[in-house]
Amino acid sequence: MQKYRKYVIIYAFLLCFRLWISQSNSYIHPDEQLQSLQIIAGKFLGWKVELPWEFTSERPIRSIFPLYIMLLPAFYTAKVTCHDFCKPDTIFLLARFTMFLWSLVIDFSICRIVPPAKKWKSLILYSSSFLASSFQTHTITNSMETVFTFLAIMFLSKLAVSSVNNRNSYWLSVAASISTTIGMFTRITFLAFVLVPYFYYGIQWLKINRTNKLSVFNHVLLMIFSCALVSSLCLYEDYKFYGKFTVTPFNNIMYNSRFENLALHGIHSKTQHLFVNVPLLCGPLLLVFPLWNLRKAHAWFWIFPVLVLSIFPHQEARFLLPAGSLYVVFAAQYINSRFLLLLFIIYSTIMSVFYGIMHQNGVVPSVVELSSLLRDNGILNQTSISHRPTTIYYWRTYTAPTWMLALPESSPVNVVQLYNYSKDQSLSRFWDDYYKNQFPEKEFMNLASSGLPVSPIFVCPVALLQSEEDTKGLQLLSYIPYHVDLDDADELPLADLIRNHGIGIYTAKKN
Repeated sequence: MQKYRKYVIIYAFLLCFRLWISQSNSYIHPDEQLQSLQIIAGKFLGWKVELPWEFTSERPIRSIFPLYIMLLPAFYTAKVTCHDFCKPDTIFLLARFTMFLWSLVIDFSICRIVPPAKKWKSLILYSSSFLASSFQTHTITNSMETVFTFLAIMFLSKLAVSSVNNRNSYWLSVAASISTTIGMFTRITFLAFVLVPYFYYGIQWLKINRTNKLSVFNHVLLMIFSCALVSSLCLYEDYKFYGKFTVTPFNNIMYNSRFENLALHGIHSKTQHLFVNVPLLCGPLLLVFPLWNLRKAHAWFWIFPVLVLSIFPHQEARFLLPAGSLYVVFAAQYINSRFLLLLFIIYSTIMSVFYGIMHQNGVVPSVVELSSLLRDNGILNQTSISHRPTTIYYWRTYTAPTWMLALPESSPVNVVQLYNYSKDQSLSRFWDDYYKNQFPEKEFMNLASSGLPVSPIFVCPVALLQSEEDTKGLQLLSYIPYHVDLDDADELPLADLIRNHGIGIYTAKKN
């Protein structure tokens, strides 16, 4: 134990850092809210939510079952501990903590996959990466895809050295099959990440069991049966959720095979993954050249899925999260340069602070702030029958997670995301709404009791409203610091965005 004491201390520190990051308000991608928390909040708590197209199209492409695995523990915990009202921010932090716990499954898998002599090195290098601290603690399906990728590889690696005469090998077969099936229903791209491991470990397994053909056949049959059983469970839950029979993995393949569909989400160069996204995820570790040697199996573990996903012209860095994580884990077995290690630690620290703390940091707190404002003024429990609706406008931010407003289904409060609006167009929309709704206070939302004017609400980065002309007639209700993103760099230099960081909640000044 004394021999590994320093590793234990370093790992414990990195775990604390990961836990701290998990409780931040950063917002890496809209899907971590819209395709996960928003879905469960609407179903489990009955709040007013807007479901994304992935769940409302004629052929839905997302399965509900992986979301249950990922998030129901957090929602059940919140419901048990909160008697009268589940505060959205409490649920949010519980969900992030749940993802932190899921990230520990990857840590455990690393210890079982990597040879004992290298496991501490791999575990610490991975734990120091922003992939572990930032991405894996967010509620995006890519994070769960990574969890199931590592689980499948762990079970396959153990099965590869097991005799088919060993009873334990049957359990490993079942576990590998279950992990693979749930991973496939989580994201169809999961198959690209486990195909090489299945081939690599499958050959090893067949070599040591080539004289037991009947037992090998029984194992394969058991894996197929397990896959069919879990698939049936996923299909049943999807049937209950959608009200019709639907095979979401198949729908996903059909949707993403059409260029015109992908064009709706943005078309990238087919080299985007290899020359932009892989360097972003791996940073200085790209200089670990043995992992580019195609004669090494570890190289194919990450190169193959990158090549497969590069076929599709819509390419985001998060799509490669399992491949990037595998790259970091395997890089630890080859890295010898302390200077390169130092560069990676510096790079990961910067990226952890940016993605894990500051990136779109104001969106979630702004919704929580608005929820409190509406609740304190008795608006959350009002219906559109007795009051005129009010509107909250979000401009130049990620999509607001409206589930965190905790609105009842009949609420007259609406949230509008001003996509592709210029500054002038956004302010014009706000003021048009304001003047259109100048009715006696008794007919409108009574915010006057709190000293607030009767007005729609406008939320945006403060850096974009710096001139007196922009803020003329606006009252800043609340300021949330440390909100930074790169999407506004086309309007302002990055230095100005960082210097004037933060997000503002505005309303019209009282006359």
